[in-house]
Amino acid sequence: MLDGVDSAKTVEELKKSVLLATQWKEAIFAKRKFLFGLTSDGDGESYIDLHGWIYNRSFKEWRRILKINTRRIGSAELVIDEQKGVVSLRGRRTMNSTAWKCFVSTSAPPVMTQVM
Repeated sequence: MLDGVDSAKTVEELKKSVLLATQWKEAIFAKRKFLFGLTSDGDGESYIDLHGWIYNRSFKEWRRILKINTRRIGSAELVIDEQKGVVSLRGRRTMNSTAWKCFVSTSAPPVMTQVM
């Protein structure tokens, strides 16, 4: 499965399920554990996906909270600000490219905003 699993018991299991991952970042925000992965694929075009999971303490497993598909972001880098609870996908802009920021909250679903 190229897009990874929706839930898993361990971080290692999640990492094995996302075959084209180029970066992994773990974070803690508001006493909750998060894992984010960045994949890069493409045949001459930039296809970059951002995956995210949160650890569910009740069920003792990781559960997917987001998957974002992006295109044409060169040299993409996953940046996490644990103090603010912000996940950023930053990169060199190319023509008609889009960059996104993800605001992670423990009480609501992640909010995505486009960065110009």
